[in-house]
This record gives sequence, C-alpha cells and structure tokens, in this order.
Amino acid sequence: MSKPRKGDVLLSKFRTNMPPTNKFLHRFNIVSSPNCEFCVNAEETISHILFQCPRYRNPRLQLLKEIQALNPVYSDTSLQSLLNLDKNAKFKLRALEKLCLACKRF
Repeated sequence: MSKPRKGDVLLSKFRTNMPPTNKFLHRFNIVSSPNCEFCVNAEETISHILFQCPRYRNPRLQLLKEIQALNPVYSDTSLQSLLNLDKNAKFKLRALEKLCLACKRF
C-alpha cells in the first residue's frame, strides 16, 4: 500500500474507533495481550501511542510542534481535536498521518 493511501486508511480507522492497536486486536484474539509491547503494563490504545508511550516521543513532539504552529495562541492537541473536521483539519490530519508513519507501528 502506498504511503498516502496507508495514511488515509489509518486516519479512517482512528476516526471510526477501529485502530490496529493491541487493545483493539486483542478483542478479536489476533494478539495475545492488549498491552503495549514497549511499556508492558499499559494498554496500547491510540491515546497511549500518541500521547504517552516513550517509544514514540520524537514523532509526538514533531506532531505537537506542527499542530501548535497552526494556532500559537491556542492549540488543543487532544485526540478528539486532532480528528475533528475544523478549518485546520487537513493540516492536523496530515501531521497525525506523518506521526503514524514515523512510528512504523501500523
């Protein structure tokens, strides 16, 4: 799958709450544990990957930098805001897509 197409598919899965995370895949017995392979004791969710997991710190910092550049005064970086279709949606979604591809997790 090409990178633009792969990114679009990932964003669609995030927006429909069907992400390929261990927590989601564990529900269908595709993986043996819902936990993050790096953190071990934390469930691997979209929020964990995007905002908490130390493994993805550098791509996360780049995402936050790009989002804050859109509006330096106020930048809501919650998952809901990142996936929201507002006036900056195109830029936020592309920044999120770059993070996902940089993580090489999906």
